[in-house]
Amino acid sequence: MKHALWLTVGLWALLLGSCSKDNPTPNPDPTCPITALQLPASDAETPILAGNTVTIQGQGFTANDQIWLRPNPTEKAAGDIQATDVQVVDQGISFTAPALDGPHTVLLVRRSDEYALGSLYFSTSSSESTPVRLIATGLREPDYQLTFYEIDPTSGQTTTLCSIPGTEDYDFESPLQLPGLSSLYGILSDRQGNAMLSRFDLSDNHFSILDTLTRNSLGVSLGLINQEVHALIQTDARRMQLVKIDPTTGALSLVCEIDQIDTPEGELYLPKQPFLYDASLQQLYTVLYIYPAGQLDQAYPLRVDLQTQSAAVLSLQGSETLYFLQSAAQCLQINSEATTQTSTGYRTHVNTFDPVSGLPSTPIFILENIFEACSYDVQNDRLYYLTYPHQSSDDQVYEKETMSIFDLSVGKTTILKNPISETLSTLLVMQP
Repeated sequence: MKHALWLTVGLWALLLGSCSKDNPTPNPDPTCPITALQLPASDAETPILAGNTVTIQGQGFTANDQIWLRPNPTEKAAGDIQATDVQVVDQGISFTAPALDGPHTVLLVRRSDEYALGSLYFSTSSSESTPVRLIATGLREPDYQLTFYEIDPTSGQTTTLCSIPGTEDYDFESPLQLPGLSSLYGILSDRQGNAMLSRFDLSDNHFSILDTLTRNSLGVSLGLINQEVHALIQTDARRMQLVKIDPTTGALSLVCEIDQIDTPEGELYLPKQPFLYDASLQQLYTVLYIYPAGQLDQAYPLRVDLQTQSAAVLSLQGSETLYFLQSAAQCLQINSEATTQTSTGYRTHVNTFDPVSGLPSTPIFILENIFEACSYDVQNDRLYYLTYPHQSSDDQVYEKETMSIFDLSVGKTTILKNPISETLSTLLVMQP
């Protein structure tokens, strides 16, 4: 920094909290030239975004004053950043928030003196995010009918769109959207184990069943191949087939049979969640649950090669839950595992995924919880996900779900303030 640092350690400790009302001290610095000082409120949930104008209220600022920002916690000047566009305004001083993340001490520099005015919390996340619609489904109490909700992606506030009569204890899974359409497709599973292709139109909240895909609890996974709806259907215990679906009528046309499935021993089940397709390799990736004799089920990554019409498990290490997603720049693999090392009993790993090797590669972040549902927002490069915040070690009673946002562009997680008021099972970001 281009100002003198001749203050002794004792004097610096005195000045650090001298001027701010938010950080009162028993012995305020009598030399601080600013009175009636007030900094804008900011914290991790409501940070000051890069590029915004910051106004500090107070009396005594001059046109030659400088504002510097020092990362917390530190007393070293090496990381100080000088604020730009500093102007004395009515009742205070203003500047433009630089591209910083986290808490920073605000320093007033006047000639060879500096004064700590308080602390502000900054973020490099863009303030101009593209609006998105966030749709979720769940079983609404007390009758447990399938219900569609819209979640405010800023506050987490849940709004009921409609409940579907006659769907008590039905599940809606594997949701996806055709690009440019306001409808979402998914798999409706009834109590008899039938899996039906269904569509929900957001323009008029109309729900319709198009066709039955499987019966007797056989699995099915939806996905997009070349922007067309396809389904990977489990036809028996060890075979699958890929079909293309007419999005208007629900008519099915066979693409190929998958007769070779290389997996560990056990009963196989294809869960109803979206698959990820790699056009360059002509391979799709999904999740396969395996039930070894006498053991709990585990989720395994499954690769289906459309050229060889074969499928194989990519890893022999199972997970509690597993998801594949396509972000703007890379494939993501998300897996949750049981552990005794966290208070929730779970840990979730979000990694980039290499389709060539079929293995997770670069870790993105680790969450000490379990993903209940997740969806990727391609417009803003964000991952939305639902978690239960706590788990009882005695009776397994969960608290309400919470929605969080992970911004992949800056590597930051935001937990929305409002807990989800309903029990949800799927989450889908509707793209424009």
